[in-house]
Amino acid sequence: MTAFLVILLMFVMAQSFGEMALHRDDKWEVYWMNSFQFMLGAHEENYTHADERFFYMYNSIIVPVVMLNLIITIIGEEFTRA
Repeated sequence: MTAFLVILLMFVMAQSFGEMALHRDDKWEVYWMNSFQFMLGAHEENYTHADERFFYMYNSIIVPVVMLNLIITIIGEEFTRA
């Protein structure tokens, strides 16, 4: 489970740095909280530019699929070990 949490933390940090590169309006903590809330399902941002929409689509489709596959693999390995 530690590997899953570390990889999830890396995705959240990458998302916050990506948002900071797109906007550069606030401090990093604001983007960290936005990324953390996005991970929990709260995304109320209004994305107007094409690069922002691409980043939103990446974070809402690719990241959950990768994380779900990772948790399924971890559970499968623990099941075979038991």
